[in-house]
Amino acid sequence: MYSDDENLHNCTLPEVREAAEAAVGSLLPVKSAARYEKAYDAFLEWCKTKKIKNYTENCLLAYFKDISEHKKSIWSIYSMVKSCLSIKHNLDISKYPKLIAFLKRTTEYHNPKKSRILDEQQILKFISDAPDTTCLLMKVILI
Repeated sequence: MYSDDENLHNCTLPEVREAAEAAVGSLLPVKSAARYEKAYDAFLEWCKTKKIKNYTENCLLAYFKDISEHKKSIWSIYSMVKSCLSIKHNLDISKYPKLIAFLKRTTEYHNPKKSRILDEQQILKFISDAPDTTCLLMKVILI
């Protein structure tokens, strides 16, 4: 049985292979593809230093344990690494229960920042006091 990568390269029609490669190349979000690649490259570099060739659940657990000591947003890193491993290696790490449990436990006490929200009085004060010359558009949007 062939993997998806082998099937892609064994297609008899070159135009089918090129179309499939183009589709795979555009699976990462356009605006943040560089961040995804950077997170994925950091994971690959870590694997290289540890001489790891198979991306098992234990490998990923060790990696996230290692980075959790100095990074706060390991869920975003997990998401980026998960996407890249899925695209490039056809590997679904979302089915690794120990890894998910570790990530949940590690971020259990993390309090994410919440955006400040203006109350009704603050909005009315802004509309009445802010100068129209610089804030007219914002006032119109608020109204």
